Amino acid sequence: MIRKSILSAVIMALSSFSCLAQEKEPVQKTVKENDTLFVIDHGRKYVVDKTVIKVKPKKDEYRQDETYRNLYTSKSGYHYLEVPTGMDIENLSELLKQSNQCEDIEYVTECKILFEPNDPHKTHQWFINKINLKDAWDITTGNSNIKVAIIDVGVVDNTYADLGYSSYGNYTNISYTLGHDYASDYVFTPEQKVHGTHVACVVGAKTNNGLYGCGITGGNNCSGVTLISYRVKNELHLVQAINQAVDDGAKVINLSLSSPYDLDIEDAIENAYNHNVSIACATGNDSLSSICYPASNNLTIAVGASNQQDLRCTFSNYGTGLDIVAPGDQIYVQGTSSNSFISVGGTSIAAPMVSGTIALMLSVNPDLTPSEIRTILHNSATKGSYVYTSGWNSEVGYGFLNTYLAVLYARLKIAGPKYISDEESYEIENLPSGYTVEWSLSNSYYNQNCLEQDEPYTNQCTITCSSSQIMMNATLTANIKYNGVTVHTLTKTVCAYDRFRGHYTSGNISADIDYTYILHVAPNYNTIITSPILLGATVSYSSSGTTPLYWGFSPSTGEINLTMPANNNGIPIVLYINDVCGNQYTLYLFRASSYSINVSYEENSITIMLNKNFNYERGLNLEQPYTIEIRNAVTGDLMAIQSTINLTEIISTLGWPKGVYVVKVKVGKEEFKEKIIVN
Repeated sequence: MIRKSILSAVIMALSSFSCLAQEKEPVQKTVKENDTLFVIDHGRKYVVDKTVIKVKPKKDEYRQDETYRNLYTSKSGYHYLEVPTGMDIENLSELLKQSNQCEDIEYVTECKILFEPNDPHKTHQWFINKINLKDAWDITTGNSNIKVAIIDVGVVDNTYADLGYSSYGNYTNISYTLGHDYASDYVFTPEQKVHGTHVACVVGAKTNNGLYGCGITGGNNCSGVTLISYRVKNELHLVQAINQAVDDGAKVINLSLSSPYDLDIEDAIENAYNHNVSIACATGNDSLSSICYPASNNLTIAVGASNQQDLRCTFSNYGTGLDIVAPGDQIYVQGTSSNSFISVGGTSIAAPMVSGTIALMLSVNPDLTPSEIRTILHNSATKGSYVYTSGWNSEVGYGFLNTYLAVLYARLKIAGPKYISDEESYEIENLPSGYTVEWSLSNSYYNQNCLEQDEPYTNQCTITCSSSQIMMNATLTANIKYNGVTVHTLTKTVCAYDRFRGHYTSGNISADIDYTYILHVAPNYNTIITSPILLGATVSYSSSGTTPLYWGFSPSTGEINLTMPANNNGIPIVLYINDVCGNQYTLYLFRASSYSINVSYEENSITIMLNKNFNYERGLNLEQPYTIEIRNAVTGDLMAIQSTINLTEIISTLGWPKGVYVVKVKVGKEEFKEKIIVN
């Protein structure tokens, strides 16, 4: 729906265009698919940018209305106007047409990379279209900073032309300085030797180099991701290789192999996971309803094989723990001779499809964790004709690999600061047209009182500080939807506050810190100040104030610990606080009174009670007298004066005029006053 205020503004804006109506054939042809609007040009589809519209007024004397922000005026007289937030671009276009005041109205389209690889055997690589790889390449073709470890029983042959071997220089995707051949003392069959090379070709064969076929992350006739080769024969080698890959900086490990369950392998996998390394594992080719190890480890990504008919390959193991399936049948790669091109298959080939996809995801968002990567692979998978329970099917896991959607979702980020001191806006970076966002905060109070969601669900929300609560480590959730269905979810931790707030305890004093930054603390007692705002902050005390007897501060727990000396002559401890937002606060800690008084009137007498605030003697013995003085508040007449060592004194008021009286108690250097009504 379009908000009335926007409609009114648009109607007013239309008055800026003045001319007689003129019928004109539409300049652009459009088509709408799944709520995404495309412009068709020479048979190619281009996504419409919904944030800007291109108009040409009928008169040269165009007066820009303030309703719109004019982003640019071209020499040919076109105005590129920003579409108001919440306005549907098709509705706006129709309103402009109905006004008969525009000579031309056009949509502005998003630019598209025209990358069509020239590798001669690409036509045999059916997986390219099946996993929407060309669309993914329009986003990225790989980044050499991302390292993929190929841990295999066969060494990766870096003299393969399709892996970038060149006699003219460093053109290969294979690292010459990293990796290791743990099995160099053993004899391998030719089949074992080429296995690792074929796996590497699926991940990173040079793309658009005019040779053989395409690798998922092979670059656009330039460096793609960096491949590291580790040849292994036994479980010991596998443990060593996984740990070495982590040390060598790999962010993805491909394991197109299996082994028996082993605790040392478990530890190596956990170490990789804790270092943000994703491991893609083949499920095995035994046609069994259980997947092999280490694919069955819940920290790895278990990959089965699918065919051109979008079915699980009959040889592909399946069942509990299966994450996803990827093309693994009749996959063409460079053969063993310089001019051969052969077909390979198996879950060993499906796993590097996922490893290459993960490498592309990390190329656009290197901060992704293995858990986030797994979630994106699940959410982006194509379901096909299988029946799913809670999104999962025993034969194909969460579905068929969709590299384009995985890369698309990987680069989506919540843009906006973690810390809010007033209000801040948030949006999803790189959100494509046709997607909407539903925002929420983890706490119901925050969600109701601090969050403003643009309507209809659009790519923006605003969070405002609460006047009554500190919002610390709240979770902002963005449910990204397509056709009204949530397809991906992003979260971000946010903190919001507009002043320093916290709590402190000191002796028997306990109070919240809010609005006022003057605290009264017990001398010679441990004073603890806590606040979420102190997390990560820096705190110091002023040399011009009183120096604490004890001082301690922990930015990791957000706690200040100090002790006020007894004899500080009324000079406060001054604390300077700088939080992680860049806000600065000053707290003043004064020594609290050692005593307090309670004064009451009843039946012709005033009762005065002296209370000790703290369980210590501050140089004053109660056997020494303290003074009580009472005066008439209006006349100033002295009505009573006496010294006593009693904690409770009762003074008669017989004969005193009715009125207000001031009771003053002096204990050592401390003085207390209270007013009392005598009637």
